[in-house]
Amino acid sequence: MSKASLSVLFVGETNIVHMIEHKGLDAMELTRYTEFYTPVKRLFESLGHSFTHVACHIVHEQFPSDLETLQMYDVVILSDIGSNTMLLHPDYLNRTVNSLSLIEKYVAAGGGFVMIGGYFSFTGFQAKARFKDTPIEELLPVTMQPYDDRVEIPEGVDLVLDSSVQHPIVAGLPRQWPHIFGYNRTTAKEDADVLMQSPKGDPIIVAGTHGKGRAVAYTTDCAQDWASQELLGWDKYGQLWDQLLRWVGNKN
Repeated sequence: MSKASLSVLFVGETNIVHMIEHKGLDAMELTRYTEFYTPVKRLFESLGHSFTHVACHIVHEQFPSDLETLQMYDVVILSDIGSNTMLLHPDYLNRTVNSLSLIEKYVAAGGGFVMIGGYFSFTGFQAKARFKDTPIEELLPVTMQPYDDRVEIPEGVDLVLDSSVQHPIVAGLPRQWPHIFGYNRTTAKEDADVLMQSPKGDPIIVAGTHGKGRAVAYTTDCAQDWASQELLGWDKYGQLWDQLLRWVGNKN
């Protein structure tokens, strides 16, 4: 019997860069739009899952505004998109939906949620992601720092799976994992399952429940900056994400 596919709503991992390049007295302005989510899209679709993406700059146009629509998806993922982008609606003169509260209700009712690490995830760069003390922190199996939570490791750090960890997300995976270059520092909640941690004991993958639903904190990156080419090209990377999605989406 083939495994059931999951419907994934992936929000974030895009940016618009505007820069001014100076060459002596001359200057020129350059603008580019970049999508970092495409390797994740290819991976998830290769695993048989459907993938719907919402870019950062059009969140308020495309992110669901009601619970019924959000529940069309098995798993919602936020990756490198700050709370301001989710909360500050262009229609600021009228009452609008609180997207973070909507996600909390979605998980409490049985949905699956993942936050992937990055400069605008968890607390983030200069604390600008600002998810601490929001409904996202409430539903996640970790608590966040009140300040810049990045741990930068330019020399890389190898990840080792503790042989005592037993969980469907890491079932059948080897002890030695590829290296990473950083993560967001969090603290696991008492009832959470820490599946992978850094050599310093900081959580890298934490699983937990919220109401009838499930949530995972994946504190390193899925794209550039912290995710190494070795990790992204790892022959077990697909297995890890398939098992993670199926567990959090309650399809394992």
